[in-house]
This record gives sequence, C-alpha cells and structure tokens, in this order.
Amino acid sequence: MYSLIELYLKGRLTQRTFCEERDLIRGYLVIGWAAIAASEAAQRAAMIYTLLDTCIKHQVTPLQWLRDVLTRLPDHLIQQVSELLPHRWKPLQ
Repeated sequence: MYSLIELYLKGRLTQRTFCEERDLIRGYLVIGWAAIAASEAAQRAAMIYTLLDTCIKHQVTPLQWLRDVLTRLPDHLIQQVSELLPHRWKPLQ
C-alpha cells in the first residue's frame, strides 16, 4: 500500500487532497491522544464533535445552537430533551 506522500509524488493526489488528508489525520491523532490521556474526556469530546457536525449537516449555526441549548437545558423537561437535538431544534423567538 502506498503512503500518502508516495501517491502525491506519483501525481495521484492533488495538493488539495493531500492537505485535506493531512488535516484529517492530524485531527484523528489529537483525538487519539485525548483517548489515551483520558478516555472519558475523549468520549465526551466525541459526543460534542458529533453534535456540532450534526448542526452543520442540518444547516444550524453550531454556536447559536450551543448557546441556546445550554441556556434552556436547566429548565427543560428530560422527556423533551430530544427537542434540543440539532435536527429537531427550533430557536426561541
């Protein structure tokens, strides 16, 4: 199997693809290090990253969603917590 650098040098990867792959690998290394350092913290971080990625997928501004949810969460009924998930979330008027 070729390494990314070999594929890049052979012209099979563009500069853009190579940089995207490098950034993706760097992100996984950081998450991997966090998992080794504190697996519970890494699990929490993975959940937060997943929620933020879900916001982006559903065209919700992650910061706006996070601020609203953290403000509403203390008074929100546990039975209705699914309303606060990014794909169901509606901002307060």
